[in-house]
Amino acid sequence: MLSAQPEAITFTFSESVTLVPGGVRVYDATGETVASTAETDGSALSVVLEEEVGEGTLIVAWRVVSGDGHPVSGAHVFSIGEPSAQIIALPPTRPVRPGS
Repeated sequence: MLSAQPEAITFTFSESVTLVPGGVRVYDATGETVASTAETDGSALSVVLEEEVGEGTLIVAWRVVSGDGHPVSGAHVFSIGEPSAQIIALPPTRPVRPGS
């Protein structure tokens, strides 16, 4: 739980990663997309929220390709202020294919 909206959400991997097109999506607890931008730099993936969000739970779903060519994906859930009472399930994602 965070007390305020972060400047960036940074994921650090054990090797370099490449962002795939459309590889990062941020959702609020109702499933609405939150505008964001993402970039990779070596082993770091940074996500910046492009709009102000209020209190509640956010979900950052990410897909990258590791330096050795393996697709990697996951999601991170965090709250700003109080967590939301209910959180939707993430929408289905398509498989990650290296180079796509």
